[in-house]
Amino acid sequence: MNTRPVLWLALSAGAILLAGCGGDTDDGRVALSPSTASPPSETDAYVLLLDDDSDPDQILGRAGAYALTARGAASAPLAVLNVPSGYSNFGFFALNQENPDDDDPLRAVQYWTVDGVFVDPCAMDEDAPHAGTSVDDLANALAAQELTSVSKPLPVSLDGHDGIYLELTAPSDIAFEDCGLGGYFGYWEGMPDDAQHTVGTPGTVDHAWIIDVNGQRVVLVAIEQPGVTPAQVGELTEMVESVRFVEPR
Repeated sequence: MNTRPVLWLALSAGAILLAGCGGDTDDGRVALSPSTASPPSETDAYVLLLDDDSDPDQILGRAGAYALTARGAASAPLAVLNVPSGYSNFGFFALNQENPDDDDPLRAVQYWTVDGVFVDPCAMDEDAPHAGTSVDDLANALAAQELTSVSKPLPVSLDGHDGIYLELTAPSDIAFEDCGLGGYFGYWEGMPDDAQHTVGTPGTVDHAWIIDVNGQRVVLVAIEQPGVTPAQVGELTEMVESVRFVEPR
């Protein structure tokens, strides 16, 4: 995939929830549809994904339960997802479709803790201003971000933990090659000097679940480049909805 070296190591990567992904309940919450991915044979069994240099692809297209480690703060719980066949991992925090070619639009799931949000995601100043510690703090910082289109935040719950769902859409009317990080558009910073979450294709939609897990703010994000189908977005959503937050062993 031609965007991968910078999009992921730099580090990457609108409408309300898509049809089939969920709906509003009577109290205004988003009702998440149950995942159709096959659960592991043992409910506590999973494969812990490792750093890039240790094993760049542990999944190799195989379905199963895989544990992501958050990019950013080391104190976050693991996010165990039920992953269908056809995916690979990029290091410890990200999944994307297996063996994409240059014309294959990126579809991916990533797991982050966020320290700061860039005011101008095209300029990407050296340090992103700190985005507080709460779910609302981060949602408000993203809503205030210049150039990014942000959907109305909706209350949501994953694995019994409450948070907010929103969608970030990168603009289609600016030249990314003129942006600060060599043609990438940056949303947030995992930790100072750790990594930045960026997109490299105009019009990319990030579906973000910002969740409070026992006082720790975490973010699961499903990335949809233009050309990804609604069915593929639904599959990414099912993976996120299947999450179990567990403490590292």
